[in-house]
Amino acid sequence: MKTSARGGVTVGAQAHWYPTATSRRLVRRDDAEWVLEGTVHARRCGELTTACGLLAVDWPMSFYEPFAAARGDVCRSCVRTVVGV
Repeated sequence: MKTSARGGVTVGAQAHWYPTATSRRLVRRDDAEWVLEGTVHARRCGELTTACGLLAVDWPMSFYEPFAAARGDVCRSCVRTVVGV
């Protein structure tokens, strides 16, 4: 188990990056669920910008899964920064 510089426990290099986007919407199925809309970027808790450098001060984040598990339209620059591809 690794501990990040900020004291949080991480699993691998990608665990501290979370999905974020400019907006979200409420999807009602069996349970109501917030879903990110638009291009999904990577952002760390407490950071003002995404992994690709966009200012994302008021963007909603999803803490249910790490960025590595994000689906849909994902920012390629964020993927390169987080994964190192």
